[in-house]
Order: sequence, then structure tokens, then C-alpha cells
Amino acid sequence: SSSWTPYHEHISSTQLKGGKQEQYQQYQQHPLIVQLAGHDPDTMSKAAFTILERTNNISNNNTKDKNKYRYEGVVSGIDVNCGCPQAIARKGRYGAFLMEESPEDVARVVQRLRQDLPYNVGVSAKIRIPRGCTSSDDDENSDNDGNKELQRRIRMLIDSGADMITIHGRTIDENKTKTQHCNWDAIKLAVKTAREYSNIHNFPIIANGGIEFTSDVQKCLTYTNASAVMSSEALLENPGVFSQTNKFITSINTTTDLETDQIQMDDIQLTPRQMFDRQITYTKEYLDLCVSYPPLPGSLGKKGGSFNCVRSHMFKFLYRYLEECHELRSLLGQPTAITSIAQARTQIVHELESRYNTLTDEEWQLKSSQDAARSSWYRRHREAMRSGKMHTRMGWYSKGNGRADISQYGGSVSVEDKKKLMQERIQKLRDERLKRNHSNLLIS
Repeated sequence: SSSWTPYHEHISSTQLKGGKQEQYQQYQQHPLIVQLAGHDPDTMSKAAFTILERTNNISNNNTKDKNKYRYEGVVSGIDVNCGCPQAIARKGRYGAFLMEESPEDVARVVQRLRQDLPYNVGVSAKIRIPRGCTSSDDDENSDNDGNKELQRRIRMLIDSGADMITIHGRTIDENKTKTQHCNWDAIKLAVKTAREYSNIHNFPIIANGGIEFTSDVQKCLTYTNASAVMSSEALLENPGVFSQTNKFITSINTTTDLETDQIQMDDIQLTPRQMFDRQITYTKEYLDLCVSYPPLPGSLGKKGGSFNCVRSHMFKFLYRYLEECHELRSLLGQPTAITSIAQARTQIVHELESRYNTLTDEEWQLKSSQDAARSSWYRRHREAMRSGKMHTRMGWYSKGNGRADISQYGGSVSVEDKKKLMQERIQKLRDERLKRNHSNLLIS
């Protein structure tokens, strides 16, 4: 089964000033780890205590003397975001940019949190691997500069008091259109380094990256010796990645003799019809839960309301089918066209069902969505790069001819490609202006 909870990628330590306490008491399941982003030890410590105070079941607690502060609540730990590669992290001086700029500042934040927080609240950090780490063809114990820096950062975090470390096996540069295969060898080296240096044979290291299918979970654990596995993008499209059963294909007639409701199948093992049934079911389940547990307004920023968060998740669940139905993709993407869950059900979900449920097996094979390994949201950037064509907010950008075909469909590209698109657009406007001026001169 799958579970759904409203979430944000991280909370900025400077955004926890004020606000109503009721907003921070909705989540009652645990263990729960809250991730904070920031670079100032004082601010991070205050932010962490704000969260603890608003979720503590102990009233009249001693908040002035942190050494005597007692906590009983759903928060099991505070995690420091040292892995975010987005531009906003550079501006805010946190995430992967802070780690690249000053690992020592990261260590000071972790150390301060460990000193200030109660003993029963863990402190952890999520990091990316530094540039230059070796790949599978290299010796993990080589004197590679990237490997040395990775080991130095792991030791520094342990010395600072980190109780757990999550490591994403990609560098700060491997983001969006530049995403490459995850470096599990670097994660394996981090696991080995942490356990040898801490002298704790099971020091908790969580591996992150490269988890596309259910079978990848055990592959990653076996290869890296990590304590656990984290997934981000794959879960946004398939929340059942960690599920042990595949409940959504039991109603589909199959030719296999296997008990399909007792096993979990990778996407590439599903028929196109089974894949569609699964994604539609996830979407319906999510919309049902959104009625009971509405996402908080502003989930996607100051201008993003509650339904914008719902809209974002629907794009991921239904990505491969919306890519085949551009008018539905455009409809869902228009802020004023669909603004409620009821409209989303009838105009998107039900419409997709009416189009795909009547397809024959032969018709399914003609759809690009039938190729589960290449049509997924998880691989959207890699497939665009492979074809030399990238989906941008301005339209399709082809590296082959260097032109942007402006359209109504959205996506994401790197900063460099965005700059190139903008330069081309500016040049086009200049050319058009010169042409108009020339025409005016001829007329006059």
C-alpha cells in the first residue's frame, strides 16, 4: 500500500518566524525527520527548537536551559539540507552550494544542532558526492581527489556529531538535463569510510539516487552496503516503489500463472494497459486524500495555492499520457482552466480513461507510453538529451539547429540552455526591429 503526506522539499530556517501553531500539528505519524536549510548555526538551532516546541507533548517545558529541555513528540530527527542543487540554494547559501563553498560551515551547523537538541532527537545531513569521484571501473581506494574529498566530508560530519548521513551519488552539476547515472561506487566508499572512522559497524548511511524501479532497492543495498535507500523523483511518479505488493494489477487479466497480487513488478514488466491502470489508480487515490487532507496554501511558493500542489503531482503521475495528449496537458497547466479536484477528475482523469480504456493491444503498441523505460517522468531529461531535443517553458529546443519552437507546453532546462534560449529570443527581436526600421525608411 502507499501513504500520502503533505510535504515540502525542505524548510528554510529563516521562514519559521511567526506563523500559526496549528499549521505544524497536522502530521501524527512517526518516525518523522524534518529537513532544514540554512547556513547560520544560531538560526538553524532556533528553527529546530521552533519545530520541537510546536510539536512537543510536554507542556510547561524548560526552554531557556537547552540542557534540561525534554521532548516527546513525532519528530525523531532534524536533517540539514546539504544536497539541494537548485539556484535558490545558491542564493540562500545552503544545500549543495554551501557544502561546496565551505564544508566547515556545514560542520558547524551540524555540531551546533547536536549540542543544542535533546538526546532523543537525532541530527543528520544529506549531501551529494564531490566532483571527481571515481566510477565503477576505478579502485575505490585510489588517491583520486574526489574520493579524498568525499572521505574528508564524511569524517567531518561524524566529528561534528551527525547521527546519520544520507548521500546522493551525484555531483552538484548533475541536475535536471545534466542528470547522469548515479555513482553507487562513491556511496559504497562513503559507507566504508563512515563505519571504519566511527568504529561503528552499522553506522547509518542512506543511499540516494538511481532508484527507478522496485528491484533497484535491493540492488543498491547489496552493492553499496548502505543501511537504507531513499528515493525522490521515482516516488513522485510511482509512490509504490517501496511497496512489497502490486495491488493495482490484480483486476487485469494476465496470462501468467504468478500470484500477481503477492509480488511487486518493475515497470518494464507491466503491460501498457497495466501501467495505465496503476497510474490512474494512484491519481484517483491521491485526489481522494487531497479532499481529506488538503495541501497547505503556498505549497509551491508565495503565489502557488493549494491546487497548484495538486496540479504538480498530477503532472508526474500522468506524465507519459499527457505527453501523448497535448491539449490535456495544456488544459491542466493553465492556472485558470482547472482549479478544483472535481474538475481534475472529470476533465483530466475521466477523459484519459475514455481515450485509453478502449485501445486494443495493437493500438497500445503504437503509443510512445508503451515503452515504460523511456516514457517515464523519471527519465524525461535523459530522453530529451538523447534525442537532442529538450522540453522548456518556452517550447521545444533542438540543439541540432539551435532554434526554439515556441509552444504552450512546459518543462525544465539548465541555466546555460535557458540563457541561450533568451539570447536567441533577444536577437530575433532585434532582427525584427531592424527589419521594421528598414521598411519604414523605404516607405518614407
